[in-house]
Amino acid sequence: IVEFVPESISDAPIIASLLSEKGSLTATERLSAASAGLRIAVAHSVRGELGAKMLVSASTAVLLDSFTLVIGPIGVPVSILREDNGEDVTNICREKMFRMISVLSTI
Repeated sequence: IVEFVPESISDAPIIASLLSEKGSLTATERLSAASAGLRIAVAHSVRGELGAKMLVSASTAVLLDSFTLVIGPIGVPVSILREDNGEDVTNICREKMFRMISVLSTI
């Protein structure tokens, strides 16, 4: 969908500011937003280079901050991290992170 909505790059400042606020979203929500922001930045960087750079920077920062959620905290089994609804946080984060890595590899 991102490729078909070039106007989404105009939301870059809003997404980047949302990603920079650590307390407003859960870890999985932040990683989902970062993944979407990165895809928007790569797909539409021609339309707004400054916004794309902001999104890539903010999304990459979230990617690096969330890395321990995929490998798990030291001394804690990875599968113990769960959302309130019972979903496996590690699995959700792993999917989003691999999507982000594949997008980064296209740059």
